[in-house]
Amino acid sequence: MTPAPALQSLDDYRPCELDPRLFAENLAALRIHAPDLAQRLARVELPPAWRPARALDGWPLFRTERSGEPPQYFGGSAAPSTRAAAVLSIVPESDRNVALPAMLAGAELSLLLRRLPPHAAVFVFEIDPLALAAVLRTQDLRVPLQARRVILTLPEEPDRMLDALLIREEGLLPPATLLRLPGVPEERIAELQALCERLSQRCTKRRSTAVLDPPAAAEPPTDLAVLSLSASATAGRAAVELAEAGRELGLTVLHRALCAPIDAFPLPHVRALIGRRPVLVISCESAPPHLPSTAAPPDYCVPSEAGQFPEPTRDDRAAASRGASRGRPVESPGRSSEHGAQPSPSCAPGARFELRCHPPSQTLASAAPMDADTEVLAASPFVERAWRAAGRHVRPFYWAVRAADLADPPADRRRGASCVLLVGDVPDDSEAAAGVIHPTHRILWRELQRRVRESVFQQRRPEPVGLLDSVERATGMRISDEPTRAALIRAIADRIVPVAIAHRLIDLCVDAAIPCVGLGPGWQRVGVAALRADPPQRVAAFAALAIGAPDPLTPDLLRVAAWGIPVGMPWSGERSIAEFGGVLCPAAHFHPLASTGAANEFLRGARAGRECPIARAAREHLKQHTWSHRLRTLHQPQP
Repeated sequence: MTPAPALQSLDDYRPCELDPRLFAENLAALRIHAPDLAQRLARVELPPAWRPARALDGWPLFRTERSGEPPQYFGGSAAPSTRAAAVLSIVPESDRNVALPAMLAGAELSLLLRRLPPHAAVFVFEIDPLALAAVLRTQDLRVPLQARRVILTLPEEPDRMLDALLIREEGLLPPATLLRLPGVPEERIAELQALCERLSQRCTKRRSTAVLDPPAAAEPPTDLAVLSLSASATAGRAAVELAEAGRELGLTVLHRALCAPIDAFPLPHVRALIGRRPVLVISCESAPPHLPSTAAPPDYCVPSEAGQFPEPTRDDRAAASRGASRGRPVESPGRSSEHGAQPSPSCAPGARFELRCHPPSQTLASAAPMDADTEVLAASPFVERAWRAAGRHVRPFYWAVRAADLADPPADRRRGASCVLLVGDVPDDSEAAAGVIHPTHRILWRELQRRVRESVFQQRRPEPVGLLDSVERATGMRISDEPTRAALIRAIADRIVPVAIAHRLIDLCVDAAIPCVGLGPGWQRVGVAALRADPPQRVAAFAALAIGAPDPLTPDLLRVAAWGIPVGMPWSGERSIAEFGGVLCPAAHFHPLASTGAANEFLRGARAGRECPIARAAREHLKQHTWSHRLRTLHQPQP
């Protein structure tokens, strides 16, 4: 056992060497968007008594050592990263912008940047330029400063500075949450809370009455606009591949995506659409609210985004309506011969589609009303059934593959291969992630996890309702509240089943002494190294095992099949060919694995090369299921 350090050793100086170039490089990044603040901070000199040091938890910071006083750590803590983890542990995870009332030692900022998605920003309301200058010397903030993920304010007039910023960057949202930090007085918190509310109200009023005039000079209409404005990585990747397919067809393409904080509000995306007047618009996962028709005059005002800002008043709407009427009409965006003979989609001008990649239960956008003139597309039969059950009319537009994935020689993927690819999304099945809090529910949850894992390769796949009934009878515990029961049944299908299958696939590889790599989010959570997902890394694998749940047809499954890698999937007698929508067929294009023995035989055969005919058949079949083929089908009328 390691002896506890002596108390006096806690005050020992732990040197830290700082990169002398870091401060100048951070200032250069800050200067891009906030030149006045960068110029001011460049003149800040740190006091001679400040020495760069390591805190007790290793965090780089400054330590003050004034004569006759005990050493003090800058930021008020001898363990900043430990404190930051504790402070943020009680903050619910979110994808909305956050405000910090102080910089401290920068640990809270650093942890927030790791937790928040790339399109969320952190606003730092620090009143002491010395604190900002200190952290810019210890933390590398170049990338988040350039991407607008970190927004530092001037100590004086943050109101004015942020108002100007929100006017200039119409896609940036104000802070939605203000965090409390140790040592920050409640008076300061109340002051900043009021400031954030004022910013939000003014921003809402401006944007809710924005008038979108057409461009002064008419440009040739764009053939295809592809939007990806949700936080879904799957939808984002689909948008990239659809845009790529459009260019392969010779179309002019506008691709707008949620990549950074300045892309979060739809106003700049709508401006781009009105300026480019696309013939065809495809929104992956969700469109901006009330997307304007690009085939009509833009008498359109941007609404406030639900949950972000207060609704505009009746007077605001009336003023917006009066202003919008002054906009000049936009011509119908048909392709005229004088602009060349590039092919364009054979659909009505201004046709709009919304590609849904997830069922309603997995997307916040499902609650938003869809425009009557927007046709909804489903990325898989599983998604299609879910949206139909929710009362939506949808048409198939199933997952497809990139032409580039089919162009790679299959041998390149298998030559010298020694590993297996594990394919699928691995959700978090922890009690906390599933919202299982009650002690009784936690007992049921653990028993459900155990039973599902044992039943993966049985003839009947786990059926959530029957499984919960069985566990309740066995434990003598029953959930009587219907909403709670329904949520638990959904969690069994969405979380417990895919994670249980993932663990069984890992066990197969471990028992056969075969290294495995995951393709899809969440594999690190179950102890498996994962490929970088965007774009997917190339890897030499002799076989792939797919989770196949809850949705068996996924873009990663098709990608692996297009690479020419033999695929196996756990199978039960209740599964149907219809779950794959004709994009792949069991037995013809991949191996349905009904038992552990069948799975082991598949791996042995794939390693020996006996599974290549099925892999070749899948690859050949997928040549009719590229994104280019999908785009060509959009003009075809649906019954």
